[in-house]
Amino acid sequence: MVRIYLVRLPVSPKLMDIENQLAPKFQRLMRLPTEKSSGFLDLTSKNNAFTYTDGVHLSAKSSKLVSEEIALWINGRERDEEVNHPKK
Repeated sequence: MVRIYLVRLPVSPKLMDIENQLAPKFQRLMRLPTEKSSGFLDLTSKNNAFTYTDGVHLSAKSSKLVSEEIALWINGRERDEEVNHPKK
């Protein structure tokens, strides 16, 4: 079975303001793709928790933390899937 996960990566708060101005209905636009995917992880609520090299790209340390968080989230979703729909 193929699983597709959508992840909205964190960005600097300043860039988030620009994104919100350019795409104020982003969450609504993501509804259908999210329903068709195996899950959607939005990390923009944690924008202030990370450091950026230029506002868009995460620093090496922050990129490692974000990658770990994504991996844990996917592993948790897949464990839940196995519990709720065990293979026969």
